[in-house]
Amino acid sequence: MNGPARKLIFVTSPGFSGTTLFSGVLGRHPEVATVGEMTGLIESVDPATYVCSCGERIQTCSFWEEIERQMEARGESFATNNFSLKFFIGKHRATEILLSRSLHNTWLNSLRDSLVSRLDVVKRERSRIARRNLAFIDSLRAVLCKDVVLDVSKDPIRMHYLAQMREIDLYVIHFVRDARGNAYSFSRNRGSTVLAGAKHWVWVHKDVQRISSGLPKGRFLRVRYEDFCRNPATELRKVQDFCGLKLVDMSSSVDPTSMHLVGNSMRTRGMAGIELDEKWRRELSSKDVDSILRVAGRLNRSFGYSN
Repeated sequence: MNGPARKLIFVTSPGFSGTTLFSGVLGRHPEVATVGEMTGLIESVDPATYVCSCGERIQTCSFWEEIERQMEARGESFATNNFSLKFFIGKHRATEILLSRSLHNTWLNSLRDSLVSRLDVVKRERSRIARRNLAFIDSLRAVLCKDVVLDVSKDPIRMHYLAQMREIDLYVIHFVRDARGNAYSFSRNRGSTVLAGAKHWVWVHKDVQRISSGLPKGRFLRVRYEDFCRNPATELRKVQDFCGLKLVDMSSSVDPTSMHLVGNSMRTRGMAGIELDEKWRRELSSKDVDSILRVAGRLNRSFGYSN
């Protein structure tokens, strides 16, 4: 895996922040290759029935068949039911948390990493995962004939491991949505409370802040979902300039069916234009809003949202 570093744009955020929409737009840039969430399908979906954004079942989609051939040419087996690109180590969630997931504390994460990184078995596994990620990046670039890869897998811990790879030239976009809108979407999609959504929103953003503090200067950009929806042209120019992409006038329409995105259900729908979703303003009760802001209000204000 020698050669120049691969430019990778990584989008980090809590789920339900609008990153599928963002990837559907930025992924149409002539230099950008993306499949949305590069870590693949979530565990709750059935790979046999999962539909690629192009409309074909992912297991019979010609694009993914070509990715499989490209991976095999690079010495890596590949199957759409398990991308095996996550940096988590261990066969069970408890082991993953102990060895690789975020402990939501800078000191604990650093202590854990310093201890775990000395284990030969962990070194070998992380090296194997890193090689596999590079093989996938190179396969995607080869199939789409584009040099820059966009990954919207979101997890800040993934950002942490990608940043450690010398073969990757990493640019991080921190995608932020108002905590009230995010908690509302989280509760509707997960069948949970808005309070659980608010707590998740805080955990993820605090992880982003902790981990991104170690990035090189000029490699971190914050984009707000609401700003992107209200003025996509301005935000896209900002993103292109940040990532060193050729400045092009990009359409604000979204046509995921012309791509091969992995993500939420929006990946199978086209849109005439970008629309701001603020249903939370009429759907959430004042009690729900107060509950969210008690947990997330201070951090929400730091991102420029007024209460």
